[in-house]
Amino acid sequence: MAEEATGQTWVRYGQMLFSPDFTSARRDDGIEITFTRSERRVLATLIGRPGRVFSRDMLLDAITEIGSDSSDRSIDFLINRLRRKLGDNARSPQMIGARYGEGYLWLLKPVGSRPAAAGAHVVVGPVRGTGALDPDLQAAATQFADRFVAQLAPNFGPSRRVVLDPDCPHRSAFGADAPVIGVDLTFLTRAGGLDCVFRATEFRTGRTLSIRREAIAGAQVAENGAQAQAEALAARIATEIWAGLAVGTVQTEPLQVAMQNASLAIADGPHGWAESHRRLQALAAERPDDHAIRIMLANNIRTKYIQHGLEIFAAGEDSTAADEAGIEALVTGSLPFVQDDPALLASAGDLLFFIGGGYRRMAVELLEDLNRSTVALPSTLMTLGAMRYYVGEVEAGLQALDLAQSMAEPNSEFEIYVICLKCQALMAINDRERLDEVLALLYQRRPAIRFLYDILYGRPDALSPDAQGALAMMTVEQARGILIFADYLCARHFTIAEHRENSLKIPRAVLTARFGPEVLPPPMRWSQAEAALEETPQTY
Repeated sequence: MAEEATGQTWVRYGQMLFSPDFTSARRDDGIEITFTRSERRVLATLIGRPGRVFSRDMLLDAITEIGSDSSDRSIDFLINRLRRKLGDNARSPQMIGARYGEGYLWLLKPVGSRPAAAGAHVVVGPVRGTGALDPDLQAAATQFADRFVAQLAPNFGPSRRVVLDPDCPHRSAFGADAPVIGVDLTFLTRAGGLDCVFRATEFRTGRTLSIRREAIAGAQVAENGAQAQAEALAARIATEIWAGLAVGTVQTEPLQVAMQNASLAIADGPHGWAESHRRLQALAAERPDDHAIRIMLANNIRTKYIQHGLEIFAAGEDSTAADEAGIEALVTGSLPFVQDDPALLASAGDLLFFIGGGYRRMAVELLEDLNRSTVALPSTLMTLGAMRYYVGEVEAGLQALDLAQSMAEPNSEFEIYVICLKCQALMAINDRERLDEVLALLYQRRPAIRFLYDILYGRPDALSPDAQGALAMMTVEQARGILIFADYLCARHFTIAEHRENSLKIPRAVLTARFGPEVLPPPMRWSQAEAALEETPQTY
């Protein structure tokens, strides 16, 4: 905290008050300390950038005039003298620290000060290793750090502030306003140039999300272009942060939810399907043996229909067969390698059930086995709950979903996903009373979803103004797209004909009342395939 003394604002570091010009300091026991001109200049330099390492040459420049014959050993003597005055032990320093081969740094922040990165979403820093570089490489490192931050910022939403703090302190120096993401940079010399090690972390926990080493100065970089390289590296690291956030939370939430939440941590809203697909394809090309990325890529293909299915089917497009083949290749190729990862295994089973065919029984058995052995219950229970009601065990499925919902944070994306699945199950068995209760909670949590869910699950004779307004503006192609969307993502998975019919009953009634029978789509490829499914419940 700043304190007043002799009309000037003194600044407290630890148990000592320093005058603004560093001519003197006062310890808490009342002892006054005075500093020489050289000591003042070194203190002002170090304290002006707490945590930054200053080389001996940099400190020498701060205390000497141009042409001075002072040597860098003079700095060592000066630092030792300052430590004695401050009562700072060189072996366990509290104020002036040393970095072997690099230089010296001031360890303390002013009492009551706020770190520069407080309130930012992303902090790039600390920046290490620059104190040991020659002036040319030091300038190259500084320029690269500035370029990197400028190129990283567009990868995050406009409300997600990205700052550069070369002296960023440890996360313990922050409170509730700590950044969400940290990217520290360490510069290292190599023959003919300069490398940078990037380490991205969940700032508040320290969990590593991404780490890589890249050449950032030298002949190779000069050919490629420094600006273009900074832009490419920033995009790549932002993608790795997104993937790291998603994979790191799959023990507590299903992968498809984790991917969406990771998008929200990066930007102001979830990535569009195409942007996520581009990021994942780049990662898969770079890391072909990373089966978590392959499972994420398969999940994202399905997400295409969740996010854009209404528009795709309204336009009369049908790439479902090709996309299912892509999901199948990615999942079956990765399945042998994710046997020891329950969360990824649950996601693989979920995707195999989605593409259907001969995989459904295997997928259900896989999830039932997982449910009996894994601690990754949130991921398993949600997926297993959906599988159970699709194969006819609706009440058992709802019990699993109830348990999954009890593990979800209220109003989280995970909870919303579970609530939406409950709507499917209750509509299939035509349980109007419980369905209305679940819809009421969903509309409380996500009011914007009401126009669509009223058409899918509401009461046709009591549609909300939102649904009525949407119907008034809707074209017959869009209405037909809704029916195909509901069939592809939900109805086709039910193995009992009555459940399939119930799941489409309300949207058919609402949309035929508005457009007539011509709104009904012709039998779809998957509808003909599902018609051959067994009609009896399967108990597991």
